[in-house]
Amino acid sequence: MYQIYAGNDMIYDPRGANNIDKLIVFDAKTKLAVDSPGVLSFKIREEHPNYDKIRRMAPNIYVKQDGRTILRGRTIRDGRTFYGTN
Repeated sequence: MYQIYAGNDMIYDPRGANNIDKLIVFDAKTKLAVDSPGVLSFKIREEHPNYDKIRRMAPNIYVKQDGRTILRGRTIRDGRTFYGTN
């Protein structure tokens, strides 16, 4: 099971990906490779409870798989789409 965090704030958890908890992201993609930086991309709606926690260069973004951190980095680029996702 994968989870995404911005610092200590949860951005995505499949157990909370519902209309009540709203821990939903769209089009999440992770690229991991040996000897090169990993990449995470996803879209998130402004209604997400932790939307305001994602800012450029701070805090760190973590991807965890079964409780173990598999990717750590910072938000470098963000942008707004026509459909209200970033």
